[in-house]
Amino acid sequence: MSLDSATKTWEQVDSLVETALAAYLSTCRTLESSVSEDNANLNTSGTISLLQHRLDTFQSQFIQPLIDARLCLARAQNRLTKTAYCLPDEVLAEIFLLTINSTTSSSYFSLLDYEIRLRYSALHRLLGVCTEWRRVGVSHGALWSLIPLVTTRSRQAINYTLGRSKKSRLHLAGMVDSITPLIWMNSGLAECGPRVSSANLYAAGDSEQRDPKPIRDTISTLLKFSKPGLLAELSFHYWSRSTSHESDYLFPKNSAEDALFARFADSLSSLRIAGFNLHWSSMEFSGLVELRLQDVIIGNTNLAAFLRAAASALQLRILQILCITTCNDSLGLSQSDQLPSNPPVSLPSLGCLYLKDLYQDTLLLVLRSINPGTHRVILEYGSNNCFCTHGPDGEDYVGPEPLRLQGLKADVLMLAEECVDDDELCPLLESISTLKELYIHDWHLTRSTLKALTRPSKDTTHGGTVKFPELHSLYLTSCDIDDFPNTTEFKEMIASHKIHNLGLSVAFKVMRAPDGPSHRLSDLDNPDSDDEEDEINGGVGQGKEDEEDGDDGDGSDDNDDSRDSEDSDDSDNSSDADYFREGCPLTDPRVSLLKAWLDLTVPNVDYLVYAEDLAEPNFETFKWKLW
Repeated sequence: MSLDSATKTWEQVDSLVETALAAYLSTCRTLESSVSEDNANLNTSGTISLLQHRLDTFQSQFIQPLIDARLCLARAQNRLTKTAYCLPDEVLAEIFLLTINSTTSSSYFSLLDYEIRLRYSALHRLLGVCTEWRRVGVSHGALWSLIPLVTTRSRQAINYTLGRSKKSRLHLAGMVDSITPLIWMNSGLAECGPRVSSANLYAAGDSEQRDPKPIRDTISTLLKFSKPGLLAELSFHYWSRSTSHESDYLFPKNSAEDALFARFADSLSSLRIAGFNLHWSSMEFSGLVELRLQDVIIGNTNLAAFLRAAASALQLRILQILCITTCNDSLGLSQSDQLPSNPPVSLPSLGCLYLKDLYQDTLLLVLRSINPGTHRVILEYGSNNCFCTHGPDGEDYVGPEPLRLQGLKADVLMLAEECVDDDELCPLLESISTLKELYIHDWHLTRSTLKALTRPSKDTTHGGTVKFPELHSLYLTSCDIDDFPNTTEFKEMIASHKIHNLGLSVAFKVMRAPDGPSHRLSDLDNPDSDDEEDEINGGVGQGKEDEEDGDDGDGSDDNDDSRDSEDSDDSDNSSDADYFREGCPLTDPRVSLLKAWLDLTVPNVDYLVYAEDLAEPNFETFKWKLW
C-alpha cells in the first residue's frame, strides 16, 4: 500500500477510534452513576460478571493495543522527519563510536577497568534510546570491538561481547591479574588473537608484593597468537613498589619470548611501557609513532640503548619519559659525570618530547643525549626532583645551580602542588631561557611567588643581559593569589612578559581583622586611596580561617610605613594569624577593575580555565588511559 493510501485509511479509522473512545468513556460514566444503594436488592450477578471480565481483559485488549499503536506512530514519525534516523547506518554507527570513545572519567586517579565500564555504559545508554538505535548498535561489530578484561566480567560475558564484534579488529584492555581474564586469555586468544590490533594491559593490586607473572604470561600468549603487522598498538603497565637496583625485565635476555617481542616491535605504531624494562639494544622500530617509558628504574647504559632504539623510528612523533630513575651501571664514574657513550641521537620527525618528574641527573642525561630539533620539549614537575639527584643511598639535594650552568632547552614548564619553594622558582626559570609557556596548578601564589615569576628589566641585571625567559603563554589553575585589592605584584608580573595567552582559575585573597569592619566595595575599587588598605593583602584559604603562613613577626609590622617598603618581604605575612582570609574569585564584582586591565593588556584571556579542561599538554598525562 502506498503512503497516501495508508495515511487516508489511518485517518478514517483514527477518527472512528477517537469517537468510539469518547462514546465508551461516556457509557462507563453513565454506568458508574447508575450504580447506587437503591440497586442493592436487584439481581446484579450478571452485571458483576461482565464488569469483572472487562477489568481482567482491559490491559490486553485496550491498553496494550493503544500502546503498540502509539509506538507505531512514533516510529513512522521518526522515519518521516529529518532526524538521526535518516542517517545511513554506517554514519550513525560512527557517531556512536565517537561518542563512546570520548567518554572518560573525571576522577584524577581512575583505573583502567573503570574507564572500560564507562565506555560500555555509554554504549548501552545509546542502545536504550529507541529500537532503531539498538538495531544499528547491535549490528555494527566495531562498537563491540573492545574486549573488556575487568574483574566482574565472566568468561561468558567476554564471549558475548566477542560474538557481537563480528569480524572487526579487536582491542584488548583491562586488568590481567584476576582469574577470569587469565582463563579467557589462555583459550580465547587462540581463536581471536590474529584479530587483535591493540592491547592495553594493566596489573596492580592491594598487596605490596605483586607477582609480574600474570602480565608476562598474558603478553606472551598475546604475541604467540597474534601476527606482526596486525598488532599495531601495545601498552602494558605493571605497578610495583620494588626498590631494587633496577626494575624487572619483561622477559629474560635472549629468551624465545624476548626474541618474539623484538620481532613484533618492528611493526608497532605505538608502544607504551610502565614498570618493566626491556632489552632495548635488540629493538628496532621502523613504523613507531608514539613511544612512552614510565615508572622504571633503568641503568644509564640501557637508557642510552632506549634512546638509540627510539632513533631507529624515523616516523616517531611523540616521546614520553615519565617518572623514571636512572642508576649508575658504569663502574668508576659517578652518575653526574657520565656522558653519553655515543653521539646524541637524532629524532627527525619528533614533534613532542615530554619529560615528567625526572631527577636532575636523569633530566640532563636525557637532554644531552638527544640532538636539538624543531620538537617541543615539555617539562612537568609535581615534586622537587629537578633539584635532586638519585644515588645508591637515595636522594641528594643539589639545588638549581647545576641546571643554570647547563642551560636547559625547553619550551613548556608545568609545575603542580607547590613542588618548589619561592627562592628556587626564579633560579629554575633562569635555567630555562627558551621557555615560552608556563603552567602552574594547585599553588598558593604569595607576593614572593609573584616576584619570583616577574621578569627583571635590563636595568636591574648586571651587564644588561636578561637570562630570565619571556613568557608568551601563562596558565594558573586552581591557584590562590595573595595580592588583593592592590594587585600590584600580579600586574607587574603580567606586564614583565609578552603574554599573548592567559588562562586563569584563581581566587584572590582578601584579609580583614576579626573585629574590624569588612572592606567596602568602593575601597577595593580604589586601593590607592588609603595606606591602611595594604594590611589586607596576602593570605591563603577559601573564605575561612587558616593557619599562620610565613614569619611570626616581632611587632614591627604594626607600623604602616614599614609596609610601604618594597625591600621588606617579611611584612607581607607577619600578622596573618590576626586576620580572617576570604576568597575573591575572578567572578567577584570587586575584581572588575583587574579584569578590565587584563583585557587591555593581554590579547587572549580566558577566566574559566581548569586543569582538567586543558588540551595537550595537561596535568593528566601520567594517567594510564584506555586510549
